Amino acid sequence: MRGAPSAQAAFALTRTVHLTCHSHCHSHHHSHSRTMSGCPLGYGRLPTTDQRQDERTNNQNRTTKNKNKKKKKLASCPATVIGVDNEAADVQACAHSTVRDESGALCWDIHNEDPQVKPGDRVSKLGFEFVWSERHMRPRDLMPLRERGDVLVDPIIRLFGRRDDVIDRIGDIRQRRTSDEKSGRPRPVITQEHADQAEALWKHLTTVPDWVDWAAVERGQRFYLRHGGLCGIILLNLSLVGGYSAPRINRVLNSTGYLSTPEPKALFRRLMETAQLTLDCVTGPDALKPETGVGWQSCVRVRFLHAKVRERLTDSKYYDASVWGVPINQEDMCVTLLSFQYNVLEGLKRLGFSVTPQQRADYTHLWRVIGHFVGVAEDVNPLSSWERSCAMMESLIMHQVQPDENSVYLANQTIKSTVGRPPFYLSYKSSAAMSRILMGDPLADTLKLPKSQWHTASMWLVIFFLRATIAVVPESFMIKRSWRALDYAIMTALGKRTDFAIKAPLATEGHHLNSRKALAWSAKRQLNRQLVRRDSLGNTFVNERDDVPELTTSQRILFVLRLYRLLLTAIGGVVSWLAVRRARALPSARPQWQYRLAQAMFLLGLFTV
Repeated sequence: MRGAPSAQAAFALTRTVHLTCHSHCHSHHHSHSRTMSGCPLGYGRLPTTDQRQDERTNNQNRTTKNKNKKKKKLASCPATVIGVDNEAADVQACAHSTVRDESGALCWDIHNEDPQVKPGDRVSKLGFEFVWSERHMRPRDLMPLRERGDVLVDPIIRLFGRRDDVIDRIGDIRQRRTSDEKSGRPRPVITQEHADQAEALWKHLTTVPDWVDWAAVERGQRFYLRHGGLCGIILLNLSLVGGYSAPRINRVLNSTGYLSTPEPKALFRRLMETAQLTLDCVTGPDALKPETGVGWQSCVRVRFLHAKVRERLTDSKYYDASVWGVPINQEDMCVTLLSFQYNVLEGLKRLGFSVTPQQRADYTHLWRVIGHFVGVAEDVNPLSSWERSCAMMESLIMHQVQPDENSVYLANQTIKSTVGRPPFYLSYKSSAAMSRILMGDPLADTLKLPKSQWHTASMWLVIFFLRATIAVVPESFMIKRSWRALDYAIMTALGKRTDFAIKAPLATEGHHLNSRKALAWSAKRQLNRQLVRRDSLGNTFVNERDDVPELTTSQRILFVLRLYRLLLTAIGGVVSWLAVRRARALPSARPQWQYRLAQAMFLLGLFTV
């Protein structure tokens, strides 16, 4: 025997029948609705007053619950549009609102141009918190910087060929010398206006500003090289991986395919090109001297590379300047400059290093000079002081940082491209753990970086060894070793010095990762390339493991040897330092054999290849 219908089913049935009856018995409705408990046609009982009241209460409860969900969703405004699909109304409301997080700090969306914030308010985003002051810039003050490119280079960039040496070509334009490109194509006609513009540019490039202090520049270079290994780790795992959290900058990278390529080897080569620029700028006191300095020449070539990218993206269908601003604009260049200056100093502080105010000022001055030659306008350059650079970086974080799906892809792809390669030879999880240490868990979770307590502990152990080595090893020797290690890694990846030229046309749809289709295309291509293997008999099989490249046996052995050498050096150095302190405290005491053994360990680890 079939069971009786539930109360909810019966209630739904009576409502349906009542609506049907109402259409047929409209003439009897007013006369019977108040006196009859059933339908005029006899299909069932109508809901009672209590049932109707219960229905109203349930509807009100559902409405209140949905409103609370929406309020909670908007309260976590920056996290709302990160990596998930939201309703258009929620995103629009979030973009124009200033809300408080659980701790009471203010936060706002990157599209909010006028947040309700005043000096003294606490501001927070993805674990980064600070106090708003008069030094900070509001989004409406930063937006005009997105409309500014390079006023000196952009007017004459069309006169430069793809294979031209930009420094020699500037001289040709100044003298109005005409010649065909190496490819055989005729060049545009050089007018007197072009010659005057090239002359103004050359004067700007070869004139040293009055505020430049070459002694401070040299001290900043030595500071970088003394902490060269750690600075490289910070630039990779914090500045670059964390920098992918800025979708506006990612749009340029996607449109050019420069760092969005799915090829790990090609991506690593491009990382090493950036490392070459940094190493050229800190090679020596004369590296940034106009015309002759190798760092100055690299800065000029990178400046023209940026101008060539702006020229190409202006005519490209992959980039809409009216929406995203001028490609590689002044705001984006300030972000890049601060990622080399602010992030390195703050990263060292997070790793436990003490940086003196003089070292901080010298390193800031170094990058102010580099920014001047690479194309950051003097009225925009935030490195005139440490306080101004801090305020500018904090303002840019609130205006730029809001990771999306593309940020997750680029961050993980960059880490994978460095697996097992010099100068660090780290695994994927170890490098991801270092990123977590530097950027914090909120941002790392948003970028979907793997979390491993074991790898985090091992990275802290490596940091301790590096701190001990830097504290014990003489500065001159440490600078020389850091330069050699960085130069070896660059030459291993590049084979020769790069000329900072665009080596390929703009990205095709495969590299243009602005849509889900393109993301799936590149991920599938990468996965298929890495999962298909062949055994010793030539049979093809599919490896079911993750697509993260693993270290080879030789790379693992080399990593263990380097770790052993680092451990030996750190232990010997610390014990030797203790021996020196004891000898100074007790001049009559002679070093014991344990101290001599420690010094031998230190020297053995230091000079072992």
